[in-house]
Amino acid sequence: MRPFAAKVGRALLLALPFLAGALVAMGPTLLHADWPENHEGLGAFSRVEHFRRAFLEGDVFPLWSRFCFQGHGTPAPLLYHRLFNFVAGAFAVPFGTDAGLRLGLWCFGALGMAGLYRAARGLGADAWVAFAAAWAFVTAPYVMTDWLIRGSPAEATAVLLTPWLFEGLLRWVRGERAHLSVGLWLAALFHAHMVMFLFAAPLVALAFALRLRLTGRKAAVVDAAIAGAVVLVLAGPVAVLVLKLGPYFRVDALNMFLPWDQLVAWPGYFADPAFQWGRQWQGVSVEVGRWLWASLALGAVVALAKDRRRVALGPAVLLTAAIALYGFLQLEASMPLYRAVPKATLLQFPWRLVGFLTPAVALLAAALWGAAARGGLRRRLAGALVWAVVAVLHLVLAVRAQAIHYQRYTPEVYAQHVTHLDDPWTAREMMPVAVGYEPPPRTPLVRVDGCTVVRQRPELGEETHFRALEVEVDAPQGCVVALSQFATPLLTAEGDGVEGRLADGTLALQVRPGGRVARFRVRSLWELFASLR
Repeated sequence: MRPFAAKVGRALLLALPFLAGALVAMGPTLLHADWPENHEGLGAFSRVEHFRRAFLEGDVFPLWSRFCFQGHGTPAPLLYHRLFNFVAGAFAVPFGTDAGLRLGLWCFGALGMAGLYRAARGLGADAWVAFAAAWAFVTAPYVMTDWLIRGSPAEATAVLLTPWLFEGLLRWVRGERAHLSVGLWLAALFHAHMVMFLFAAPLVALAFALRLRLTGRKAAVVDAAIAGAVVLVLAGPVAVLVLKLGPYFRVDALNMFLPWDQLVAWPGYFADPAFQWGRQWQGVSVEVGRWLWASLALGAVVALAKDRRRVALGPAVLLTAAIALYGFLQLEASMPLYRAVPKATLLQFPWRLVGFLTPAVALLAAALWGAAARGGLRRRLAGALVWAVVAVLHLVLAVRAQAIHYQRYTPEVYAQHVTHLDDPWTAREMMPVAVGYEPPPRTPLVRVDGCTVVRQRPELGEETHFRALEVEVDAPQGCVVALSQFATPLLTAEGDGVEGRLADGTLALQVRPGGRVARFRVRSLWELFASLR
């Protein structure tokens, strides 16, 4: 145990700078009692609460929650991006939903910083430059837009994972074995945000093409196969279920936003002076970071001025191509691709891909200054000074962005909100197609018609997560036992009768005369997977 404890202690020690950096970056909001208004309102709290209630009942991989759409249930735990809610929900079990959400954001912020630092060091950047680049990344305008303005911890989590994906891909194009790293971070990205995962595919393909140009092509193909197998095992079953279950729900509601209607003028990606940080929550800032762009430009001039051979070609090509690719996908000229590629319109907002642009710009800038530092002490000091200025300017931005001069939710408001859990409805994309866009009125969890209830096991409280329920009835003439949950492939009704669906779209069991038992339950992941093949 002692060696293991020593390893844990060392890991925590190494994590401290990043935990401290993320706390400074996010602390003005995370340590404030209130929560600022945002695009999602209190939806983030609700999603964490769904998982907290599931975990309290021992459901460690929830697929369904009974607490949405007037108490008729939602498949959001399965169909919505789950990684952040899983982690924050775990924190929420001992600490409560409010603290769980804040701890989750803090930990992913630190993880994002650590990933960019590690990738930058691998590119040859000095420790200070790498840390400053990591700090600039976690305080970059779009990263703050995701969790602070849009109120989307799921997407913010995906963005904060991208440096780790870049780190693995950059090692790959340098000829190193990085198959497990690439596979694990791709799988994590899938569970963090499925659409961002889809748009990581061209980046991975580009890295693979660059790797094939090096010696050891057979090893590259084997590595790619292993990485793909890791993704298939860790994400494949859920991906299949999402694709199979999609037609049962109103996923088409997501087409209310289409990429060609959400274009932003390209100068906004370099600088967005119109967005008033700290004074507005409406709209978004798609700025990558003007000071990151400036450090990239200066680094290119200094690093390439005399000896271009100091810049590692493979990583530089990958990062430059990533910037060009995700920059192109913001332009009107790329819209035919969105129309042609299946599922591409689910991105909704092309500027979501700034989540790939930002780490690519930060890493390329750090790599160029790392190359410049090898040209002598004067250039190394110049790089340290440039990144010190960038770090200070990003600190000023983070403080200004979180000096909130607009509406806030008080602890009493969001505590009451999660207690009376009935959201998020968002675009109603989680509503069953058979029901429509408006849920029926709220009803008791169990209703009977033509018989009496003898007992119910277990006795579910108003805030208790539902996994399975057995209702014993006295039905000499037969009767209908109805559950308030929507009838979908995720749930089943069993017992002394035949499964059915009521006019309001909820699940029921037609108990035969003399029957006594009606059982309702959420299918397991593997049972559901087998039933939908």
